[in-house]
Amino acid sequence: MLRPCLAAPAGCSFLAVLAATLVAAWPRTAAFGQEQPPRLAVVQLDAFAFGPVPAARMTETFRKAIADTGAFQVLQLGARGNVPCRDLACALAIARQARATRVVYGGIVELDPDNWLLSATLASVDTGQVIRTLALDQAGSPASGFSAGFKTLADRLARPPEEIAAAPAPAPPPAPAPAPRPSRQPEQRLSGPGKGLGIALGYETLSGKIVPKGVRGGSGVTYSLQGAGFGLDYQWPIFRKFSALMYLRGLPGAPLGGQAGPAFKQGSSYGLGGEIRYWIGQAFLGGALEAASTMFTGPKGGSSGVLANVTLSGGGIGAVAGYEWLAGWQILLSVESTNLSGNVKLSNSSSGSTSPSGSVEQPLTAQETKTLLTIGYRF
Repeated sequence: MLRPCLAAPAGCSFLAVLAATLVAAWPRTAAFGQEQPPRLAVVQLDAFAFGPVPAARMTETFRKAIADTGAFQVLQLGARGNVPCRDLACALAIARQARATRVVYGGIVELDPDNWLLSATLASVDTGQVIRTLALDQAGSPASGFSAGFKTLADRLARPPEEIAAAPAPAPPPAPAPAPRPSRQPEQRLSGPGKGLGIALGYETLSGKIVPKGVRGGSGVTYSLQGAGFGLDYQWPIFRKFSALMYLRGLPGAPLGGQAGPAFKQGSSYGLGGEIRYWIGQAFLGGALEAASTMFTGPKGGSSGVLANVTLSGGGIGAVAGYEWLAGWQILLSVESTNLSGNVKLSNSSSGSTSPSGSVEQPLTAQETKTLLTIGYRF
């Protein structure tokens, strides 16, 4: 082999230069026939919860678990990695800035305070296509870091495509059975406000004072109602921790007490309003605006001089507090203050009027307070 080189030294010099060039040009990403692992960008996980979640720390736990598999070269993203992504386009943009060939993004979702859902999506940066999406139920608290769950997700993400292709095809599904009657699935509801129609029954107390309109001071005429009340409402979430609600509540046909009691057979009260509720888990606090109406019916006449039913209407504000279970049952306490006005028809003899007609209309104002305690169910 040395003789050709001795005979033609220039040829050997050319071969040596060519060999050196090929060695220098050989891809440094190849060693012993194995390619370098894909360059992976792990975007910060997005948290969906009703309280603080250490998403940045949990993302670092996930990155380390993926790096430990050896299937990827996990990149350090710096400030770019602190931006959570909810969709593929956002994750691809961050990955391209980091010159990654693969990207992982996902979320941490609170099902209830002790149960969470971890999700992760692996995608190709070059093609923009999703390779696989995984989800894992995780029990416990975010304070634990969920390291075991993230290790399981990392191991599944690291599985090579041929393992998935070689997996046996699932058995064909059995013939469908007759559809059962729909039933509520409480475990599928997120914590916080439920959406839908609610009904409630409870106990309501109402007290107020009537004074002639334009008269300031004075004792006025007191009245009170108490008895079984009802409520109908419709609720829908508007933000992560807030819900809106429209309601109709009433106290029909209750005995009338107080100084106005001898003048009427009974009284009723109704309110139509709206609430904004703030949720803390399954408990809530809120405020209400209401259009209210209180009616005194069945005038007894006699010494009271009242000749017709009395209707007082107006508006007010209130505060609510309660708790709604995942199964739909709820308990509510509501306190409201309203300002009302109306007219009462009195006989001339009782009013002291010298009008030739047999009666006179007296304008009235009233202030009342309502307290309502109900137990209900949301469908």
